Amino acid sequence: MKATALVIVREIVATLATLLVASVVVFGLFAILPGDPAVLLANRGGNMVTPESIAAARRELGLDRPLPVRYAGWLVGVLRGDLSRSWASGAPVRDLLGQRIGPTLLLGSTILLSGALLSILLGGLAGLHPNSVIDRATRVLSVAGSGFPAFLLCLLTLRFVVLGLGRGQVIADGTVHTLGLPAAVGALSLTAFWVRPFRALVRDALATDWALACRARGATNRRLLFDHALPNALLGFLPLLGLGLAGVLAGSIVIEYVFSWPGLGPFIIDSIKRRDLPVVQGFALISTAFFVISTQLTNRVSWYLDPNRRPPGGGA
Repeated sequence: MKATALVIVREIVATLATLLVASVVVFGLFAILPGDPAVLLANRGGNMVTPESIAAARRELGLDRPLPVRYAGWLVGVLRGDLSRSWASGAPVRDLLGQRIGPTLLLGSTILLSGALLSILLGGLAGLHPNSVIDRATRVLSVAGSGFPAFLLCLLTLRFVVLGLGRGQVIADGTVHTLGLPAAVGALSLTAFWVRPFRALVRDALATDWALACRARGATNRRLLFDHALPNALLGFLPLLGLGLAGVLAGSIVIEYVFSWPGLGPFIIDSIKRRDLPVVQGFALISTAFFVISTQLTNRVSWYLDPNRRPPGGGA
């Protein structure tokens, strides 16, 4: 029990240290931003920029204080849930992101679930029947999907599916009624990266002595796949699934932008164009925290299901 508690404490400390380093990097965007942030703030709403307004903006941003003092104040605000205010609108960044995170989570979780199920289905069949039609098809899908950028696949879908066949909408409304096309594009892109690794995991499981002995005793391919190959392959698939879960927020930004999905994607890209740094900082910090926490949870699930993956002294 003491060893287990020590491992858990060590993981918590490592997670907090990672988040602290991430906060330093995110705040460092402030220092490398081209131009004077005070001028951007003074020009909010199209106001006339004067030396007096610039000086007031510098006081509002705290630019008259040393950088470490500004970082400490910003970090204290973040710990309280205050992500500062948008330079473009003056609204709290927390509220701006909160208004748009729902559609992003809907699209991202649908892409993740669909991509995982499709990868497991195709990868399992390809691993069970090597050099078959389904195996060659998954190889083509993997190569083609990996070589096509997501934005190009989105544009091709709009051109040939929406405009050519009249299926779907160019501008999505963020509901399940227009979820199909953007989710399908994201799921295909994800499957292109996952299907071959999962196929290899299934092949490795079917090549074990236990599987060979079962086959010699007359076990059917279906029993080998569902009773042995898939459970073992899924354990090896968990790290990839964890990375996909960690990328739910940031992974669908391009898809959201092309399909005009009313989530975080178009808003973040527009904020980057406007150099609205507090919004970009808030999104980067939340995405990093989500990534770190998701990967840690995935590791814990993996250790729980497979004791061989636990670190020395990891306990149950």
